[in-house]
Amino acid sequence: MEMGPIQGLRNFHRKFLVFREVGVMEIYDVPQLSEMLKVSVRAVRAYLIAGRLKGRKVGKRWLVHEDAVKEFLMNGERISTEQ
Repeated sequence: MEMGPIQGLRNFHRKFLVFREVGVMEIYDVPQLSEMLKVSVRAVRAYLIAGRLKGRKVGKRWLVHEDAVKEFLMNGERISTEQ
């Protein structure tokens, strides 16, 4: 079944709208989180290993979604300020 130019445009538009709804996800690694939270890299890794901060290990790197950082901060987590 051949697609006409109008149908092709509709399909493109649908894909574009879906892309716009998804938006941009911010993903942070340990050094970025360390700088943001003003704690040591070691402290961030400890939060991740303990499950206090939710993230995924991809290869040798921990990656954390911005929603997990917000949840961590909104739950009133105590953040050690030692560097």
